[in-house]
Amino acid sequence: MKRNKLLTQKRKRPFFGLFKAIVKLFTKKPKLIVKGQPLDDGCLLLGNHANKNGPLMYDVYLPLYTCKWGAYQMLCGYKDRFLYLRNVLYIQKNGYGKFAATIKALFEACFSKFIYKGLNILPSYPDTRLLGTVKSSVEALKNDVSVMIYPEDSSKGYHDVITSFLSGFTLVMSQYKKETGKDVAVRPAYYHKKKSLIIVGEKYYYDELTKQGISKREFPEFFKNKVNELYAYAEREITAKRNKKKNNRFAGDKVSTKV
Repeated sequence: MKRNKLLTQKRKRPFFGLFKAIVKLFTKKPKLIVKGQPLDDGCLLLGNHANKNGPLMYDVYLPLYTCKWGAYQMLCGYKDRFLYLRNVLYIQKNGYGKFAATIKALFEACFSKFIYKGLNILPSYPDTRLLGTVKSSVEALKNDVSVMIYPEDSSKGYHDVITSFLSGFTLVMSQYKKETGKDVAVRPAYYHKKKSLIIVGEKYYYDELTKQGISKREFPEFFKNKVNELYAYAEREITAKRNKKKNNRFAGDKVSTKV
């Protein structure tokens, strides 16, 4: 059985489960906010990448079994992983110098494949091989396994406010509809690293969007805006919490002054 077939079905991950337990010891548990309907299986999630932190944090703290799209190079041999980490992730997207990028890539290329396999990564390609990933994604959704895609164009780095979405996820939406005659539920998601928040938005459907006059070609822009709205919502939540603390402290000062 091919590995992609395995990823389209729920499976136990005992060794990766141990790794996740270790991650929880060294990371702060994000607050989870789910807007609209409760989380359920078999949905298509469109999230921000949050540099290299997003996929892992979603997997560890989002109570949903998912397979995810990720760079195909990270599922190849050591040399391919090293070159991708050094040249693309660290130099191109994060602006590292070549020496620092080389040191980090040499180290991380040793164990990153284990993490990618544990994360149930489906390889994402820049060419027609992507159609195989689309097929695997649809198979997963039909088996009630949720699929998470990070569509942001990160060729010039990662940003809190996403500038553009790539359109690969629309192929999953249309292919699922073609094969099942149904619409897959699509939900935006945002991981706010600095403030430790995961927000999942409401469900959207292909037919409902087209009835509103939003064409398939406009889906990337529509969902990019929905993900950015979650970022704005997170910022408002943070500001409100900060103001509440400030007001409570001020009220305490007033009480102590009277005493």
